[in-house]
Amino acid sequence: MSQIVGVAIKHSGDVHTLPKPNRHHHVIWHMVDEMNVPPPITGMQGFYTDEGDFLTREQALTLALRTGQITTHDHPTKLFSEDLW
Repeated sequence: MSQIVGVAIKHSGDVHTLPKPNRHHHVIWHMVDEMNVPPPITGMQGFYTDEGDFLTREQALTLALRTGQITTHDHPTKLFSEDLW
């Protein structure tokens, strides 16, 4: 079964990722500083799996609970990187 392995932002049709323990703001910095994507970055924040799939925060919470990657979390419907690492 898939495991969440990093943070991701889907922006203008592209998915930008960084492995754990990065946070979503690290992806934004990478996009702006290294890839010259002009701010503001308004894409959908989520996660990616070891199979390369993008998951929304809601989908990621479901997967993380189902696979035992997390057992507790602070938000009722969304996963945050702080819940994982």
